[in-house]
Amino acid sequence: MADRIVVLNGGKIEQVGAPLELYNKPQSLFVPGFLGSPRMNFFDGTVAAISATEIAVTLPGLAAPIAVKPDDDVTLPHIGANAS
Repeated sequence: MADRIVVLNGGKIEQVGAPLELYNKPQSLFVPGFLGSPRMNFFDGTVAAISATEIAVTLPGLAAPIAVKPDDDVTLPHIGANAS
C-alpha cells in the first residue's frame, strides 16, 4: 500500500493522507464509507441532552436516549434493513 492516498469523489479531492490517517481521522463521511470493507454503516441520531458529565443521544428505533460519558466506549447498533 502507498504511503499517501488521495481519495477522489466525482473528481473532487475528499482527503489526502496516510492510510491509517484516512481510516482513523476522515474529513468527510465519504472517506470511511469508501474505504470500509465491508462498507461502513452510518447512523443518524439527535443529541437529546448535554450535562457536565454526559451526553444523551436518541437513535431511530430506540425507545429511550442513550447516555454516554466522556471516555465511554460505545457501539451503535445496526437499526433497520435499509442501512447500508
